[in-house]
Amino acid sequence: MSREASTRVDETWRAVEADTLFEGTLLPLSHRAAWAQTQPKGSVLHVDVLGPAGRRITSLVVQRDGSRILPGHVFLRVQRFGYGWPMHTWSAAIQRLTEIAKADSKVLRLNIEIFLREDREKMHELLRANGFTSVPPRSYRHTLTLPVDQPDEALLATRKSLRKRLRDAEKAGAVIRVLTEPQFAVALTALQQKAMERSGGTFRIPDWPSILKFSEAEPGMSRVVGLFPSADAVAPDTMLGFAWGCMHGDHAEYRAAGSAELGPEHRGISISHPLLWDLVRWTRENGGTWFDMGGVTLKEGGDDPLAGISATKRVFSETVEEVGEEWMLEPHPWKSRLAKGLGRLIGKMATFTKPSVEKSR
Repeated sequence: MSREASTRVDETWRAVEADTLFEGTLLPLSHRAAWAQTQPKGSVLHVDVLGPAGRRITSLVVQRDGSRILPGHVFLRVQRFGYGWPMHTWSAAIQRLTEIAKADSKVLRLNIEIFLREDREKMHELLRANGFTSVPPRSYRHTLTLPVDQPDEALLATRKSLRKRLRDAEKAGAVIRVLTEPQFAVALTALQQKAMERSGGTFRIPDWPSILKFSEAEPGMSRVVGLFPSADAVAPDTMLGFAWGCMHGDHAEYRAAGSAELGPEHRGISISHPLLWDLVRWTRENGGTWFDMGGVTLKEGGDDPLAGISATKRVFSETVEEVGEEWMLEPHPWKSRLAKGLGRLIGKMATFTKPSVEKSR
């Protein structure tokens, strides 16, 4: 059963996915049919990758985003490719993606987000051979990793600081609850936005209603948890913080988080550590063997706005790995230059026509 490419999430897609998993590929969440079903219609493309004999050897998913500069044109993006796919499938997969981009005159750019723990040079060779160039990654380059295939006692035995933080939250009466109800969506957005404003990070609003619904339907793939002051105070307006974890085959990723500005009565509670600990245990319970802390900065010193977040993660692990990079292909260079030129022109026009506001004295 094989199709070269399709935007329809149907029984054929699910059957191909089942075969792909059976043959040894560990598909990340963004390459699963269940996740694709939550995305806007036509925004994802399921691609079969065929070997020399014409037999499917793996499959993957491409994200399609429309261009605002050139209507009708699209940008293609492959998320978290590399880790999980057997190395013998890499060459055919990259060649197939290149063919798709070059065959469609409406494609302005194809970006592949690489996620690898080893064999990076081999991947680089294949990408360069197909005309890709390295660009700054949209996702994180370095992360902290934590083996989770051992009992709680063993994990906590060498992490006394974490154990104390978990104990303090428990003594204060704080509780963790799995979030699936749509009533929490607005609060999740607000808490994430506050956290990003404090750290100076970029903020892209996730589709929290869809994520919560998906987490309820697929609890082994996605988990959103919230921390509340007590079992009697579980409501959107009392949530102290949240964390979202995503399963990617044999490991989970700390995908997003947010926290409230705590009052004096809650400042003794660690918000992030109990939430992260819950996701670590969830990873193990669902067959994962390691946990990806979702990125870490290497910069040291007080001028790093993300130093606090990185310090929180280092309570769990000090194992830094370089995992992320991004590569780009412009299959129709003249159209890419046109889109970039129009984008710069529109930006200049917007700046020029923006009304000036005289400051009051």
